[in-house]
Amino acid sequence: MAERLVTHTYRNTQGDILAIGNPEESWGQRQTEWAIDDIVREIHEYNVQGSNGLRRIYVVNGQYGPYLRTVPDSTEGNNLDNLPILQFNPWEVALENSEILAIHAAVLPGGAQGQVLMLGGDEHDSNNADNGDIFNSRLYDVALNEVSDVPPPAADVFCCGHAFLPNGNLFVGGGTEFWRHEQPDHIDMHGQARDHWSGAIECSIYTLDGTWDPAANMLPEPGQDERGGGRWYPTLITLQDGRILAVGGHPRLSDGRHGNWMPEIYNPETNTWAYVGGHWIYVNWADLAVLREPSTPGEEPGDMPIPGDPILDDEGNLQELVEFPEGQTRPDSNPDRRWNYLYYPRMFVVPGGDVFMVSPNDGFCGWYNPNTGLVNPVQIAAPPHGVTFAETNHTAVMLPLLPGDDYTPHFLFFGMQGPHRITLADFSEDEPPEWQPTVARDWQQPPPLRRHGCATLLPTGDVIFTGGINSTEGVGLPDDDATLFGELYSPGINWESNSITFEDEQWTTLPRAHVPRNYHSVALLLPNGRVLTAGSNLDGQSGGDDVKEYRIEIYTPDYFHDVNRPEILTAPSELNYGEIFSVHVTAFERTERVALMRCGSVTHAWDGDQRYVGLHFSITDNGLSVVAPPNGGVAPPGPYMLWVIDNSNRPCRLARFVILN
Repeated sequence: MAERLVTHTYRNTQGDILAIGNPEESWGQRQTEWAIDDIVREIHEYNVQGSNGLRRIYVVNGQYGPYLRTVPDSTEGNNLDNLPILQFNPWEVALENSEILAIHAAVLPGGAQGQVLMLGGDEHDSNNADNGDIFNSRLYDVALNEVSDVPPPAADVFCCGHAFLPNGNLFVGGGTEFWRHEQPDHIDMHGQARDHWSGAIECSIYTLDGTWDPAANMLPEPGQDERGGGRWYPTLITLQDGRILAVGGHPRLSDGRHGNWMPEIYNPETNTWAYVGGHWIYVNWADLAVLREPSTPGEEPGDMPIPGDPILDDEGNLQELVEFPEGQTRPDSNPDRRWNYLYYPRMFVVPGGDVFMVSPNDGFCGWYNPNTGLVNPVQIAAPPHGVTFAETNHTAVMLPLLPGDDYTPHFLFFGMQGPHRITLADFSEDEPPEWQPTVARDWQQPPPLRRHGCATLLPTGDVIFTGGINSTEGVGLPDDDATLFGELYSPGINWESNSITFEDEQWTTLPRAHVPRNYHSVALLLPNGRVLTAGSNLDGQSGGDDVKEYRIEIYTPDYFHDVNRPEILTAPSELNYGEIFSVHVTAFERTERVALMRCGSVTHAWDGDQRYVGLHFSITDNGLSVVAPPNGGVAPPGPYMLWVIDNSNRPCRLARFVILN
């Protein structure tokens, strides 16, 4: 058990010790709850310097819970009471060893303060894949600050997709069929070599009971009984009716396509998948064969590799060798130039039930109808970015949906040319909405990039950006270029009208984190209002323990230690759309807003589940009368955290989990 010398303390306005520390030692600071955990588990021994030598710090179980003292309360002269004030750092490594490379993570109802399911699959480790060590998963308990083993899903979920079901369970689909180095050259149905990672078809459901239930496999390649199908690097999102939409990713080796560009939908009521039909989306059009000149003199023209020039017909058109869906044509006459990035496209369900594509499809942002499978003809120019819209270099978040502006969707995009935002209101096909730059970020020098960084919604309505790498290199981004400072984006919300105006839009630079967060890192809002960060491959590499980041670091916002934060006393655990329900909360007369925030599930620098939905409410004689969201387009069914925020912008101490179904 390692010894630590405490020289400073950090207290709240009531004198309670919130953190202990020693600025001269490497550990620096330990918040009280985690120090108590260290002492109880005999991980560390904490001491203060007394007049006659070191005096050990003990945990005392008091009337209101455990706290720290150097001697029992009956003895005077407690050294902790006399230490100088510690300069509090909101970043702290809460857990040194999570036992997993957290490539995927999701917040779950459970435990006293929620739990986080962390999935790694083969953990981006070829030795794990070769040896069948592909079932790595852990459960982090927020209140206990510890991880435990959980049973594994049925497949290698490295680079899978995930989204919450209406009953609160987490649906996990796709993943890795084979590592890239394991497979022979993939020769597609047109004889072209396709060397890529291949996707899994298996799907599983992590239940609120902590077990995995099998779900129906993804569909085979269209027109085939068994061949192909599956997805590696797919996007999965929950639709307004609770079905799960799967888009993008690489299929299995046996598939004749290089990309799985036909969306499919999982129906949890029937445990079945169905192809949507309609348009293909996120297609690499260069993969769709056309008649080309032979690459070797003397050969007959045919479906030649990309370097062969296309042979145009008498009218100057490409001669397609693949039949497109009805009503869809190649978007560009040059098949070698117009292509889409099909890995983890950033997509969001918006009011009305359509899906808004922030990651451009065929060069444009726009709407996809999951019922018809058609792309809306309104085309929105993509935000300035300068490079391919790869999952490595951009993220996006839907800003709070608020009743004051009739739940108008606003999006924030963060890419290689800085942050831009868009509002989807008051437009036509002739005058579509446009991406606009945000106000300048809060940096004296040129602001850094955040490749692989995460954006996390806070109960205040702000967005915190964490992690990422400030580098323009193509691959292998070095940790030496890590962006350690956090950033807070405040969109400019008028809480009196409950609407986003952008009038007081603002960026604020936050203190430095300790741990770089590179490729395969995650960030999530916890029910206590903190933000968890985990995962990361050192310098973006694959490999064993020496390149896997196991530390969990947590950001504690300014509001966290405020003794006047409201506390929810009672609230329902299930809600129906439009239902009026009661919430009993301390200091309810100071309530300024109430919100449901969907539990997050994050991977590859994007959280497709998180969502902030403001609610209508009124103050009654003994609490709050609140109205649930109107429909699934505003708030898709599934698990949410109920937040109450007072008129000093202080969220409640602990959100309550609610299933909206």
